[in-house]
Amino acid sequence: MSESFDMTGGALDTWEHAGLACMVKASPLGALNGYVKLSPTHPDFGREYDDIDVEVHGGLTYGCDKAGWVGFDTLHAGDWWEPSQLPEAPGAEYAKLSELAQGWASEANVWTRERLRAEVDALAETLSAKGATQCLN
Repeated sequence: MSESFDMTGGALDTWEHAGLACMVKASPLGALNGYVKLSPTHPDFGREYDDIDVEVHGGLTYGCDKAGWVGFDTLHAGDWWEPSQLPEAPGAEYAKLSELAQGWASEANVWTRERLRAEVDALAETLSAKGATQCLN
């Protein structure tokens, strides 16, 4: 099981979907990431993210931590965020990654907050269908 860090601090958006707590947070590099919280009775609770069978953009890249959070990021090859969609002006590191992302694909995989929320909701629905749900904020 992954070590927990303060998942709720700095949350940009929290909600419940399909009986599970959901959240969006900014990554250290400036893009936004999506998370869903599993209850302790969920069959995937306690598993490493690469042992959880779900389809989500780029695959899971976080969790399952001690609190039950699993998540994914939006900084894969070709991913790009319009700066106006981000909570603060991205730093130089994100600017470099963004420039590369636009060059990796003929059409960049453009993220918006609405699209991220829809992807988190889809992940919550998939995880909810697999077993026990209990929104634990």
